[in-house]
Amino acid sequence: MDFSQVYLDTFELEDMDPESLARLGLPSTFNLLTDPFPFESSEAPAEGSHELAPFLPSTKLTILEACRLAELGPDDAILDIGCGDGRICAAAIQKHRVRLAVGLDYDQELITYAESCARQCGIAVLPELESKPSSTQAVRFECRDLDSPAAIAYLQQLVRDHGITAVFLFLCSEMEAKPHWRLFLRQFCLEEMGCRIVAMVIDKNDSLGTQPVRTGNGIWVYEQRR
Repeated sequence: MDFSQVYLDTFELEDMDPESLARLGLPSTFNLLTDPFPFESSEAPAEGSHELAPFLPSTKLTILEACRLAELGPDDAILDIGCGDGRICAAAIQKHRVRLAVGLDYDQELITYAESCARQCGIAVLPELESKPSSTQAVRFECRDLDSPAAIAYLQQLVRDHGITAVFLFLCSEMEAKPHWRLFLRQFCLEEMGCRIVAMVIDKNDSLGTQPVRTGNGIWVYEQRR
């Protein structure tokens, strides 16, 4: 099934109540979308929380534009940090034929739903990451802590071991304030590994210390300048 038929856009859900969302089989996290002002009403993540940003899926058009601006192709492997329902991973594989997509989120309910959606798109879902995946154009979803030094160490290993070439994430001011995120994104991903960073920007910030090479509507693409 085509990506566009599997995933729903935020505007398609905003007039529904939680009971209606549940009847659609959507995870309870989608209840946030019934709030017309999710950023204003959502509380800051609690101390020790694994949450980095509010759950607010990008529209399908935004995701397709982000993948286009990232200039993805069959030689690429992507990492989506805070993948939600997995729509970026699915679009990257189905529309750009990337060889591997890895999606991480702190919410197990969303991870389970992401796996189901990927299968509806006809995408192979890996039960674990392999050094040489048995399936090309496959996806792996994992429920992970996303905001601790240990989490950053795992991300670095993942990028190295699986040849990640593009990292997608929501980039917000809370991340800018944390040294371990600045080190991971700027020094490790951009400078050491040469990854592209595709930032769905919540707040204008300068955590990457460089200007984007390509931009779209709320999308900034960074890569090491040669």
